[in-house]
Amino acid sequence: MSTICTDVSLATSLFSDDFQVTDTTTNSMIAVARLISNLLQQTTSNFMNKNIRAFDANPGDSGCQMQAVILRRLFQSNALLEEAKQLNQAVKGFLKELNLLESKKGEAPKPGGLYEFGVASRSDPNNDATKAFFQKHITPLKISNDMLYLLRARLLTVTKKPVKTLPNGIVVTQINEGLLSQLSKSIFRVDFSRNDFLAEAASRLSEHSVELIRGIEEGLSVRDPLTSKMLFKEHIRRPKVEGFPSKAFSCLFFQMRAILQHLKEENAVIAIKSIEQDKKQAPTHHFMQASRDGFVFIEKAAIDPKAPLVVFEAVIQGDLVAQIEKIGFENAILISAAQERPFDPKSTLDDVKNEEAKVLILEHREKAKEAGLDLEGKTFLLLDHVFCNTMEKEGCKV
Repeated sequence: MSTICTDVSLATSLFSDDFQVTDTTTNSMIAVARLISNLLQQTTSNFMNKNIRAFDANPGDSGCQMQAVILRRLFQSNALLEEAKQLNQAVKGFLKELNLLESKKGEAPKPGGLYEFGVASRSDPNNDATKAFFQKHITPLKISNDMLYLLRARLLTVTKKPVKTLPNGIVVTQINEGLLSQLSKSIFRVDFSRNDFLAEAASRLSEHSVELIRGIEEGLSVRDPLTSKMLFKEHIRRPKVEGFPSKAFSCLFFQMRAILQHLKEENAVIAIKSIEQDKKQAPTHHFMQASRDGFVFIEKAAIDPKAPLVVFEAVIQGDLVAQIEKIGFENAILISAAQERPFDPKSTLDDVKNEEAKVLILEHREKAKEAGLDLEGKTFLLLDHVFCNTMEKEGCKV
């Protein structure tokens, strides 16, 4: 887990050396400033108010379970809360100035020059106020790596759009550049590839998640040598997609092993939430308490309604409690994880290069039918999504 150290430039991290905005007329620069300012305000405000679902991103890395436990830890960080409060005050201070600047947009620019905030620019005799704004408010902003994780997660949550609902009730989402207008209405006037910008953010978030989950595994008091090996960089898969930066995929099965052990050592509270075919029907929640001995069902009255919990969202059939008590929650999740593609959606078991790891995944696949988890047919637990939230924000009243 990274420590709080505010030594990362906010602007150059969002607009890296590999990705620059070259259209820097006054209007365009103001649109970029609005995007950065609103993203920072939304990120810090939602963090301060414990709106954890505001960071439920979809970078397309099959890594929602990693994000869930990472967010659970981040939302318990006092240092990160203090950083959020300071940044929130800072952005409130310069939003008034940005509003005034936006009401006095200048004329078209002339070639030459560079603004010093990590984004290429051209000089504009009518743009001195815009340049001064960036140099005064945007360029100096330093954030921690953990805050950068939150910013990217927020960006990819704002731009997450439902595209279809499957017959079993599972909702499929994807990144949609059109939703950037929620952060900056004028961003579509800026001459830069918004798809590339979001693809870059997704790539960086996936890399960051893999790095942080490896750090969490390294901090476990009970470590499994094979899991440790499979989360190391030599077993990270980065499939190439033409025209887009690659994303990092560690092996899903071994991610789950590390995550479950982490939750046990943290004595975390988790929830199993049903996905309903009829969206008018309220989902059900079953709560469990983790300990070093495993996971046991508990009453919601025993839960702090404001504390972060990890939610396993699934299509449920039959008597969930009876089935979980029969085979165990940890076993059920690992059997489910074994049925999935081991890395990215196009990967196969042949992409698992460690023979011992491949054998273990195959063993859990073979356990599926006897455990009632045959994903080719009916299953009592078809896991779709893992996220972090609080019981209060889930709408569960004690």
